[in-house]
Amino acid sequence: MEFPTEELNMLSFPMVAGVLTWLITQVLGIIFMIKFKPDKKNRKIEEAIRRGHVVKGVNNGRWDGHNNRLRDVKDDTYDAEYVYEVNGKKMIYKYTGHTLPPSTISLYYLDNPKKVFPGMGMSTWARDMAGLRFALVYILPLIFGALVMLALGGIPQ
Repeated sequence: MEFPTEELNMLSFPMVAGVLTWLITQVLGIIFMIKFKPDKKNRKIEEAIRRGHVVKGVNNGRWDGHNNRLRDVKDDTYDAEYVYEVNGKKMIYKYTGHTLPPSTISLYYLDNPKKVFPGMGMSTWARDMAGLRFALVYILPLIFGALVMLALGGIPQ
């Protein structure tokens, strides 16, 4: 019985280097996902609720959808101002996001009432991070592995 040499030929240096690059970038992407998970914002909201630092912000009627004057197309970014009250003092929270601002929102703060943040309904951070996570964990490792393999000589024929 002969030992197949074609399978050994597939384990060339470019192929091994490409697979190792893919594996290393895959692990780094997973580490990034674990370190920067969106649960961090949920923990901040839970802590603010536990402390009783929740206020209602009311849209004061000012909001704007930006127009990109160069292409004459909306860039779907909205600005709004919300007025909220803490200990009898009225303050303003300025919202910028990709969704049309509602008339009222819940605002949270930990220690300083001037540093409020909206709940998850107003935040586009989780949506933005979902795309970045997909790229970091699935797409970029494949691209890096293929580039390393091709730079070192490609797939053996």
